[in-house]
Amino acid sequence: MKIVTATGGSIASGRDVNITIVNGEPLDAQAVLALIAGKLNRDPHELARALAPGASLSADESLSQIMMFAQSSASGSEDPYVSYFSDRDHLKRLLGEARVAFERRSYLQAHHNYREALTKDDIAPLRTRLVSDYLVSGYIGFALASDLAGLDALIEDVHTRFDDALERNTEITLTEAHQEIATRQTGAAMLEDNRRLIDRLLVRHGEEPALLNLKGLLFRRMGERRDSPDRAGHLRKACEVFEALQEAQGDDRALPAEYQNNWAISLIRMYELNGDAAALDQAERLLAAIDFNPLHLPVSDYLALPKARNNTGNVFKQKLALSGSYDDLDRALTEYTAAEFYWDEAHSPYEWAMLQKNKADARTTYLVRSGFERSQARAAMAELDKALRYRTRERAPYQYQRTVDVRDRLAALMAEND
Repeated sequence: MKIVTATGGSIASGRDVNITIVNGEPLDAQAVLALIAGKLNRDPHELARALAPGASLSADESLSQIMMFAQSSASGSEDPYVSYFSDRDHLKRLLGEARVAFERRSYLQAHHNYREALTKDDIAPLRTRLVSDYLVSGYIGFALASDLAGLDALIEDVHTRFDDALERNTEITLTEAHQEIATRQTGAAMLEDNRRLIDRLLVRHGEEPALLNLKGLLFRRMGERRDSPDRAGHLRKACEVFEALQEAQGDDRALPAEYQNNWAISLIRMYELNGDAAALDQAERLLAAIDFNPLHLPVSDYLALPKARNNTGNVFKQKLALSGSYDDLDRALTEYTAAEFYWDEAHSPYEWAMLQKNKADARTTYLVRSGFERSQARAAMAELDKALRYRTRERAPYQYQRTVDVRDRLAALMAEND
């Protein structure tokens, strides 16, 4: 059934039109609702409840609900998308399998399916969305596997073959993927290239929050580089970006978890650099305010939860360096372990390896601050061995060196206590 409205006394009609409502005429909503229900052989109250379950609606509200329903694809007897796939069973199967693979965190399998789907004929109505899914699934899969060559080839492929199908969010994802490669390099030249990419997109799309978040993240990553001539300046710029995002959002509302987490780690790095206790306290407050209930979060925030757990562990690792307290060590290890719920070795080996390095770093800090314990040292060395399975010189040279630095510090400590 369709409901058609007409103006100026004109007649709206069609073979599948049952009711025409003339705008501007006095409308008895109760009578029209009863008429519609009669056409559908339904009780008016039952029909209203079916379209708005749990709601107590007036006749006018019920009629409005029914009119919106009639304009939607859900009102038809068939799924309007099914006809598109009637002669494309293989494409339908590919995309169905891709969705299942993504839900199971088999990102590269989903990526393979999207790539094959993009080779099929007559996909024009789906092409922009397919390119986005192809990019996102490959970006996540290659990044988690530390396959920088695969990630680099993906970026080149999307630019070469699908440049005409890029929309704003896909362009942002491409820039984020480029930054992921850049942050794993020992030099900072590629990070500077990424900064220029972000600035160009800001000119094109304006002060897009997702782009500003990416710029703040870039400044933080530049501020982490020990050979940077202006580490404090970069970290300060990162914090300024997130402060501006908070101001735009309003002080009475928290930023999305992804932004809040990136702001917090910028503050932690500031503390590590200059010992600003206020920065560490603010980072702890930001992380504590994150809602860790995934039922209430969009996907982007859900993906930020392991980062926030890891960074909360980093807060307590810094507190441990001051206190030497086993409680701070235990809290740090607890947070790192909680992040493993999201980042396990099978699906997220690179991020899982970071957690092992952070555990070992926390234990080593505890040994330096509170005295040598052989069991803690052995546990830390085992964690570093796990981390170096995936944080290799070839795949992530910068992160490899940071892991080796912790191992060297621990090995020296163990040698002193033999």
